[in-house]
Amino acid sequence: MPGLPPPSRLDYGVSPRRRSRWARRWLLVAISVSIVIAVAACMLYPLAEPEWDQIQLVYCQHHWMTFTAPPDQVMYEEDPSQFAPLLATGHYTLDRIS
Repeated sequence: MPGLPPPSRLDYGVSPRRRSRWARRWLLVAISVSIVIAVAACMLYPLAEPEWDQIQLVYCQHHWMTFTAPPDQVMYEEDPSQFAPLLATGHYTLDRIS
């Protein structure tokens, strides 16, 4: 069609970059640091295992050493006539000491 002007081109502007160069660098640094920390943790775990066992033992020792039995709980009874009433409650057992 000879009398029509040429179609005008639509200008959408510059397409935005998906990620800036700094964002990609920070992402790379973050991934690298995470990998280094993970590898270091895997390598140091066998060295820390005995210390962790010691921490658990000290925690249990503290619990055992600060335990207080109720004041009405009988731990040892010498009088044979008191054995039957204590055993009847079901909270005690008879252990013979030889």
